[in-house]
Amino acid sequence: MFKIKYAALGAPVLFLTPLNAQEAAPVQDSPETQLPKLMAQVPPPAPPVFDARKFLPELPEGANVVFLRENAQPTAWGATIKIDGKKLVSIGNKRWTATTLAPGTYEIATSWSLVSGQKGGKYKLTVKEGRTHFLEIVGTSQVAGYGAGLMFQMGSGIGEIYANDRTAARISNCCSYKPAGD
Repeated sequence: MFKIKYAALGAPVLFLTPLNAQEAAPVQDSPETQLPKLMAQVPPPAPPVFDARKFLPELPEGANVVFLRENAQPTAWGATIKIDGKKLVSIGNKRWTATTLAPGTYEIATSWSLVSGQKGGKYKLTVKEGRTHFLEIVGTSQVAGYGAGLMFQMGSGIGEIYANDRTAARISNCCSYKPAGD
């Protein structure tokens, strides 16, 4: 007949058992993990392997932080990227750059020309060993209306985006590389 048993997490599980079947001995819990022995022996899945160089052949050896400016307004001025207050590079639209940072926490900031009227953005980045981090610079600079009814919308920022094949392909398709320090 049907029997309801409780799994390791306490959720009811319906087992279909033939009428003439014998009851199997319960699986013993492992004292270290309190999980059934079979579950304790399964290794955790390996994280997916991501190789940014597959899409970004210009990526410098050892670089683990990539900056992207696909379409940040105002487009007439470059956005200056600073790491802990030190200038890395100024990049224009449709450009990307990369650098190498040791594991740790950094303040990443962007600044714009005073003439642009744009305010900069800040982001706290924690660099992790063996990982490539992607940061995108965004911005808007729009004027709407006419006469006394003019309205200005401005703002910018910087933030981390997903590090995966799709992001690397997006950068490869839209942007050209600019070495840091230029």
